Amino acid sequence: MRRIVNLRIMLVAAVSEICFILILCLTNVNLFAGISSAIVFMLLIIGLSVFAKCKNYLKLFAAFAVSCGLAAVTAVSFAVTLSTFHTVVPESDIEYTVIGNVNSVIDDNGIILGVTVSNATVNGEKIRGKIKLVFGSENIAFDELLPGYTVTASGDLYKVELISGGKVNGTAYRKNIRYNLYVSQSGITYSAGKADFLSSVRAALYTKLRLDCGYKYGSIAYCMLTGDKSELDETTTRLYTIAGIGHVLAVSGLHVGIIVAVISFILKKLRVHKFVALGIITALLILYCVFTGMSPSVIRASVMCVIGLFAMATGMQKDALSTLSFAFALMVAAEPFILFEVGFAMSFSAVFGLVLFARTFNKYLRKIHIPKFLSVPLSATLSVHIGVLPISVYFFGAVQTYSIIVNILLIPLLTVTFAAILIVAPVSFIFNLSVPFRICASGFALSDIVINFVGNMHFATVCVKSDIWLFALYPAYFAASRFFMLPRFKRVISVTVFALCAVAVAVPSIATRNYSSELDCSVIPVNGYGDVTTVFVDDGVTVIGDLKDTAALKSVLISNNIRKIDMIVINSLSENVGNKLADFVCNYSVGKIICPIDNITSEGLAALGNYNKFYVFEESHTPKVKMVYNNDKFVGYKYDFDDSVSVLTAGYSARYTDFPAEIIDTAPIIRCFMYLNEYYDRIYLTNMPSGYMGETPKYQFGLAETGGYIYKVPTGEILKTSNA
Repeated sequence: MRRIVNLRIMLVAAVSEICFILILCLTNVNLFAGISSAIVFMLLIIGLSVFAKCKNYLKLFAAFAVSCGLAAVTAVSFAVTLSTFHTVVPESDIEYTVIGNVNSVIDDNGIILGVTVSNATVNGEKIRGKIKLVFGSENIAFDELLPGYTVTASGDLYKVELISGGKVNGTAYRKNIRYNLYVSQSGITYSAGKADFLSSVRAALYTKLRLDCGYKYGSIAYCMLTGDKSELDETTTRLYTIAGIGHVLAVSGLHVGIIVAVISFILKKLRVHKFVALGIITALLILYCVFTGMSPSVIRASVMCVIGLFAMATGMQKDALSTLSFAFALMVAAEPFILFEVGFAMSFSAVFGLVLFARTFNKYLRKIHIPKFLSVPLSATLSVHIGVLPISVYFFGAVQTYSIIVNILLIPLLTVTFAAILIVAPVSFIFNLSVPFRICASGFALSDIVINFVGNMHFATVCVKSDIWLFALYPAYFAASRFFMLPRFKRVISVTVFALCAVAVAVPSIATRNYSSELDCSVIPVNGYGDVTTVFVDDGVTVIGDLKDTAALKSVLISNNIRKIDMIVINSLSENVGNKLADFVCNYSVGKIICPIDNITSEGLAALGNYNKFYVFEESHTPKVKMVYNNDKFVGYKYDFDDSVSVLTAGYSARYTDFPAEIIDTAPIIRCFMYLNEYYDRIYLTNMPSGYMGETPKYQFGLAETGGYIYKVPTGEILKTSNA
């Protein structure tokens, strides 16, 4: 009987591991169901291994035996991580003091929105992981705050849940952020400190690149070398993402492959023995993993490279799918929660697509006489994009239309540029030369021309809607690949799978062209850094509030299938707000932007640019939204759902108690900076956590919330939704 697939032990183990982790997550929803399912799963694997042994299917026995062992290791890792993630359980009536070293600064066009600290103590007790200090307003000023500085802050402490309702917070796990501390100006002090060795090396590297390549290109080069995007401006990040080439800004397999190729070339020219060369490359890759903060994509690529080089050095046959599966199983067994981190998923899915389809695509392209120098990059690019499609659509709700063309054009150029930077870096540092880095920067300048052009084209990004069932495409991918050996049906299967890809992406978006009617007459708070922006769904969509976190706003809009915004009403048009609006309107449909005339700055207008739908509030026709004054002072807006129900949004430097009493009487929901222990029976959307001033209102949505909600204004119903 002809085999359908050649059995790969680590592939079976990796698939089994995924299933087992999903079952373990079920224990957070229903402990009995989760434990029962885990026991049944383990008994099934053990039973299958015994059956395979009895039938003398040794390879199948080995696959199930490895799966069983990995499942046991994964269960232990899962339990240990979950039980040790929090060493302090915060209480609501205690003020906590945190002392730690600045790890990173959350900066937005010069405004510090938050700080993450490591090596921290909470009320004198040492904790694991990092704490994010969240500032509730823009008024906290710092003369200078750099990594390595010592910070002392006091405020309300909240733990970041690693898993809640069966959903894993992959971002918190990747960044190792375990607590949020909400602080005010009076609650924080800081002093200069000494950065650790790695931070000092990174700082010296960044300074050198910025001086020689210029601020923009130096930041891009630094980001490509270290994976640290903190120094990139939002516009650069956005344009690279829209052009479909954002992956070059995150250290990944591409970068590791270039590094290994450069080192291998040098060692080969020096005639170093192959096993010595393997040891040198392995040691350097370990150092690079540490240097980049143990990025999952770097670890994955490094493990695969070392296995591949070992196979070549020993004359063993290299199997890319087995190597990928081994790297996956090894990392997930050690860190089960990494499975839910977007960067990890993107990294493995990209290589999975490459392994499955690149060779086949290249073969067919060569048959139609496409030159090899074009067929190889084209087949690789197509394969990678197919691999990451489910991840991109599910997590980001968008498809970059021109990404394949841009990757074919720019990846060779950026590869040469990155390799050149690696080669000239030691010489430039030792002899303090500027010319080599300046020459390398020309590669970024050429790429910039294409990226800016594509990033500003119409339909460069298409928003789409999907659900978790989209991940079922991965088994279908495998069935369509060369590893599924049914040649008679191969073409039918392949055409069917790629038709499913198109249908899976297009149909949900076409079938749901607009938001559900259930959202009518509702308010959706958007949780961002230090601010809650408010979305009103009522005969159209209105957004009120200065956009501090456009990424969070886009995420909420996409998750609720909101494709079009009729109006954005802002409190003030500063340069920072103008920059964010200019980026936002490039890839989202916005009818008009409105701001009070007294709160418009020339810098804000310049940042917004030639946007022809910007209006002064006093001259705009906005019957639903009205400005509210108290003693001739602007205090905020009120949104009228009808004659008897309004929603209030307080402006900056204003309290909700500044609104006239007769207006507050009609408002069941109030957006403000914090709850002030007045008007208990309302719902508050605030920048501060519930009970910050000592009392808790009827309901309060604050930045401490891990989940968003939709508030139905007429009925008073609160609908829980996905994370904001």
